[in-house]
Amino acid sequence: MTRKGLAMLAGALVAFASLDDAAAQRSPNPPRTFPQFAGTWVLDEQASTGTLTMAPRIPRSLTITATPEALTLTERLRLRPGDNISELQVRTVRFDGTPAVRDRDSTAYEYQDVFLLVADMLVVSTKSIRRRDRNVFDLATDAFAVDGDVLTMHRQLSHVEPPGHIATMGFAPNNFKHTYIYRRSTAQPAR
Repeated sequence: MTRKGLAMLAGALVAFASLDDAAAQRSPNPPRTFPQFAGTWVLDEQASTGTLTMAPRIPRSLTITATPEALTLTERLRLRPGDNISELQVRTVRFDGTPAVRDRDSTAYEYQDVFLLVADMLVVSTKSIRRRDRNVFDLATDAFAVDGDVLTMHRQLSHVEPPGHIATMGFAPNNFKHTYIYRRSTAQPAR
């Protein structure tokens, strides 16, 4: 092979390697951002079958946003008279499974939110760990499903105590799922 032929072959190999490196740096599949869940949702109390006064408080409205890395739920909680918590709650959970630790000004609990994707439902599980006894905790698991302009939130409550078993809840209905129906808000944002 001539010197000119070798130079052309070397140039082609360098160009091919550069294209291969660029392709390796790009993700072959675009990230999921769950656009069907995006937007603001308002609780339809009449269509819901869950206890409306439960703790943790359920959102009377929620706004769902997502990036390629995380899901954010901005919730306006349905409070009862005398509740000593903020109406506004923001939960951000990472898609990589890393627990998001938040402290709602509680001296009794630490809250850890974790994301799961189960059968096309977005699941956010909140672990409320007791500061005085870290072996005792509560779980509030919310599974969100969308069908058009209806978002359904199924909530399951659990209480875990030593030696690590799920205890029967004192309020019998809390041993089963609660179902909350939300309608997509058609309100236009204020300008």
